[in-house]
Amino acid sequence: MDLDRFKAVNDTFGHQAGDVVLTVISERIAKRVGSNGMAARVGGDEFIILLHDHLEKDDVLFLCDQMIEDVSIPIDIHGGTAEVGASIGVAWWPDDALTVKSIIRSADDALYCSKENGRGQVSCASKLRRDVDKIPSSSNAVDLLRDELSQAS
Repeated sequence: MDLDRFKAVNDTFGHQAGDVVLTVISERIAKRVGSNGMAARVGGDEFIILLHDHLEKDDVLFLCDQMIEDVSIPIDIHGGTAEVGASIGVAWWPDDALTVKSIIRSADDALYCSKENGRGQVSCASKLRRDVDKIPSSSNAVDLLRDELSQAS
C-alpha cells in the first residue's frame, strides 16, 4: 500500500504533521487488518500488509477496499484537514511468486499499476513474476538449450 497525496500533506503542513498523519493511518490499517494478518510501514508512505492464507481472494479484495476507505477519512491537523488516499497492489503466494523477494516485487508491480490507473484502487499481480522466477540464469539457459538441441537431433 502506498499513500496518495502524502507529499502534499508534508508540503502544506510540514513534516511533523506528516508524521502525525502516518501514525493515524498506521493505526487505521492495523485496526482494519486486526487478527487477519499484520501491517508494517516499510518506509516513506509505503506499507506492507501480510494476510493469512486462509482468507478467500474476494475477502482480501474487500478488506483492501475497506482500507482505502479508512485511509481516505480526512485527518484534522494544525487547524486544517489533511486528506490522503491509498493505492494497493496485491500478490498471492504461491500463485504470483515463489519467493519472499519476488512476492514483494509482484505486489509492488501491481501497486504501480494502481497508481497509473488513477490511484485509490486495488490492482492484482499477474503471474508474470512467477514465470520470471522459473527462468534459469543465462549460463544455465545455454546449457539447457544445448541439451535440448542435441536430444532433438
